[in-house]
Amino acid sequence: MLGPISRFLGSRRQHLKPLPQQADDQRQTLQLDELEPKEAGLKGFLVTNKIYFETIGALSLTVMAIIVAVAQSAIASRQTELLDIQNSLQKQQVLPQFYMFSHENGKNDEIEINNQGNLAFNVVCNLLTFLELQNTEFPINSYYTYQQYEGNVTGSMITIGGIGNRSYALELQQDFDKIGANNQTLLPNFHIKRYFRLSYRDILGDDHVEYYYVAPIYGGYKLEETAGKEIFEKWHSAADNGKLLEFNNLTAQTLFELLKQVKNDDTTK
Repeated sequence: MLGPISRFLGSRRQHLKPLPQQADDQRQTLQLDELEPKEAGLKGFLVTNKIYFETIGALSLTVMAIIVAVAQSAIASRQTELLDIQNSLQKQQVLPQFYMFSHENGKNDEIEINNQGNLAFNVVCNLLTFLELQNTEFPINSYYTYQQYEGNVTGSMITIGGIGNRSYALELQQDFDKIGANNQTLLPNFHIKRYFRLSYRDILGDDHVEYYYVAPIYGGYKLEETAGKEIFEKWHSAADNGKLLEFNNLTAQTLFELLKQVKNDDTTK
């Protein structure tokens, strides 16, 4: 009698047994129901939006990594700049420091080139001169007629001069002013412009080429390489085209006619 009843109750229990997944869902629902309404809502929000929080977290880490990388790159770039400055300063300490100035020696105009820096070897000086009239430069030759190398690696290096060039330039200037006055033309005083190209070797064995302009009173200063090359190309182009003026053959009338021609050419352009 008990056997059939036991079998019936056992089959009934099997029929009423929930599936594993259903049991988990029921327990989770029960746990949420047991929480306070506010806590249950917060936990439900977190569970529902878990994927968004994970995405935002990963994105934040990526942004932070990018910021750190950019900062490291900026620091490395700055360190490179500081290293370049340090190397430049160290290199300046081993380079010569050339100083040049123009002075009058009686009827002669002379230029002295001195080295007040480190040793300079195989120094070679190339000098060009222009005569400037009313902002127009005319390439001239033979204003300076000699260069005297002292044979030193520091101190006095080179003396450049001309015989009677200063006195002849003054005569040209006076005659030029007279022609301008007779023609009722305002002609400012002209002056000689001097340019140098210095090549040398330093104590490390490196070769250098530098360009300078020497003013009559204030001495010389270094030019940018591009500007120096343009000036030398202009002078040599005039020499190749037969337009180089010989200083010793110049007259005030010749200069006046040249200046008139330049003005006429500018007017017709």
